[in-house]
Amino acid sequence: MEISTDVVLGQDTSGELALRILTFIFLMAISLLVQKIIRNHLKISKSQYFTIAISVNMILSLTLAWWRTQSTSTAILSNANSLGTILDLNPSWIFNFLLYIPAAFFLNKYLKKSLPVILFLVFLSFSIETIQRVFEWGSSDPADWIANSVGVVIGVLFSLIKGNGNPNAKK
Repeated sequence: MEISTDVVLGQDTSGELALRILTFIFLMAISLLVQKIIRNHLKISKSQYFTIAISVNMILSLTLAWWRTQSTSTAILSNANSLGTILDLNPSWIFNFLLYIPAAFFLNKYLKKSLPVILFLVFLSFSIETIQRVFEWGSSDPADWIANSVGVVIGVLFSLIKGNGNPNAKK
């Protein structure tokens, strides 16, 4: 089987886009199966649950390329070449930053617990970057983790500014 140059360079091909869409659909199917349990536990409505599920599943389907096997950095937070680019505002950094804002916004809007939301999403991001490194799925980069984490904080702040995280704010 011949490997496409696009895959080796880390760029999505049309086949990879289809796999990302199928991954999203699969994750949403799982979300449908467990929705009642999670909704009851979190005490949120169906629309709130699906808004959060779509946001989190979008993160997972866009960042984990489970079908891709290529060499990546030596370790999530110790690649000297990547550490120098942690705050370079290139398209990849901006994508990773923007990807986590909706999930953080909606989780904090509905759960109204800023610190647990931040910790959960930062841990999710770190886990994804680590999984990418361990299984060589896509590209593992500490700059991605930093961008994701900054997006989480901004999403929570947007939620608080909108008054959704402040119990004293008018709705």
